[in-house]
Amino acid sequence: MKEPLVSVIVPIYNAESFLDECIQNVKSQTYTHWELILVNDGSIDSSLQICYRYSESDSRIKVVNKENTGVSDSRNKALDIAQGDFVIFLDADDYWIDPCCLEKMLVKAVSENLDLVRGEYVAVGMKGEKLFSRHASEQKMKYAYRVLTSSEFLNYVMTGEFFLFLSLIRKSLLTDIRFETNRIFLEDMRFYSLFFLKEPRCMYLPDLRFYAYRKNENSVSFSINPKKLEDSFDMCEFFHERSLETQDKLLKGFFQVSSISMYYYTLETLADNMYYENARIYIKRFSLKQKRKLVLSWMRDYGYIEKSIIYYVNPYQGVLLFRLRHRLAKFKNRVLRCLKFQ
Repeated sequence: MKEPLVSVIVPIYNAESFLDECIQNVKSQTYTHWELILVNDGSIDSSLQICYRYSESDSRIKVVNKENTGVSDSRNKALDIAQGDFVIFLDADDYWIDPCCLEKMLVKAVSENLDLVRGEYVAVGMKGEKLFSRHASEQKMKYAYRVLTSSEFLNYVMTGEFFLFLSLIRKSLLTDIRFETNRIFLEDMRFYSLFFLKEPRCMYLPDLRFYAYRKNENSVSFSINPKKLEDSFDMCEFFHERSLETQDKLLKGFFQVSSISMYYYTLETLADNMYYENARIYIKRFSLKQKRKLVLSWMRDYGYIEKSIIYYVNPYQGVLLFRLRHRLAKFKNRVLRCLKFQ
């Protein structure tokens, strides 16, 4: 039987400080039938030179050099040329800590005819110091090492944690799936959701903590950007549309609940200090009054009863309620601390 080829996809932007470690840990894998696709996204440091240095000495390493168009476009470019039977994504400032991770995931993928195998991560600091290690909850462990449907996997394993870099994915199911290049936030969530509509066979390996995720406070995830709010609110429509595309009751239910809850959680983010000052501007810019009415109409269609008052007041009042709740929570914590030391 022919060994499956794995395409390892690494989008790169100004990652010269971390790139050697990232590439070396791929080269150190016990499983050797892979191709490494390094996509330089218009870096202005020495990242491109590092990529070429490795590709010149290893024919398995391919380099794509392009203008700075973002991580989603970089991933798409790599998917377009990937030759692998499976693909796995790796960020340039992260690295793999288990030299056997590809082998372990492939053994399961092949023996169980899986379309997705997911492991776990260890959080590290900028210098590689360990911050914490992920451990599966008791609930998740009930579904570990079992062949799961996409709806089971979404509801009981992922539980809202859409970390694309943790999954080995069968490439044949990605033929018509690509990342939206006009998004800067929640791209993984969109990608996974489209993938799970393909009804893949999935497995979760909680003891495979192979991925070193570097906590970089300069990344998009930690930055203040109104576009992140817009992308997050847009997920309401995205999930509603996906709910219409499946007859799987559990999967449909996940998409329906997500279409409603994304409004709630994003409005709560709008109440944070970093966005609150311009809350009225964002409410108008993102047409949140109309979006709230749309969410309410979906709730009626779904037969979904939501008890939170947030859905029944205008968006700005919702923001004020969130801020009041945050202040009360802080006051409660201060009182509890005072009582503790009396």
